[in-house]
Amino acid sequence: TLYLTQDEVTSREAMMWAATLAGTALNNAGTALPHGCSYPVSGGVKHGGAKKHYAPGSGYANRAGGSSAPLLPHGYAVAVMAPAAFAATAAGSPERHLEAAALLGHTMAGRGGPSGRPSAAWAPDEIGDMLGEQVAAFVQRAGDCPMGLAELGFTSDDVPTMVQGTIVQQRVLSVVPVAVDEELLAATFERAIAGFR
Repeated sequence: TLYLTQDEVTSREAMMWAATLAGTALNNAGTALPHGCSYPVSGGVKHGGAKKHYAPGSGYANRAGGSSAPLLPHGYAVAVMAPAAFAATAAGSPERHLEAAALLGHTMAGRGGPSGRPSAAWAPDEIGDMLGEQVAAFVQRAGDCPMGLAELGFTSDDVPTMVQGTIVQQRVLSVVPVAVDEELLAATFERAIAGFR
């Protein structure tokens, strides 16, 4: 609504308040693995994978040094990485990941699964998949966002470069609930290339 009614003061105030609350939450909670992984994704988009919302013709371009290379907006980069990243971090805090999956609407997260197991009996990788699926579904409902790195032109050949671009982001990686090493990052990027559907 705000986009369509740019002069509407009440909506603008509500949006600014929501942005303030989001910034406070991010500052207090840390921004974790999806955020750290987003940096090499934002600047590494391939021309062949460019679509309307991240193509240079739409105004999103890397203008540094006169470059016209595509630049994926930061929010898109975080969103495309979030499902695989949360799946990778579930082992470090399975209860919180399970709670997040339930809050996002996963029907099995709050009760026993197909085998009738209580929710506490879910394995961390199952919990990670639950949350990854829910985040992917949320992103898909929001619309117009790539659902995997392959849509941006990334392949397995790009993984070493993305790993190196992420491992240096210690200010955000230090709050991840699992030990972040090159192996975990490589597996996360491979999963993000395939995408969650």
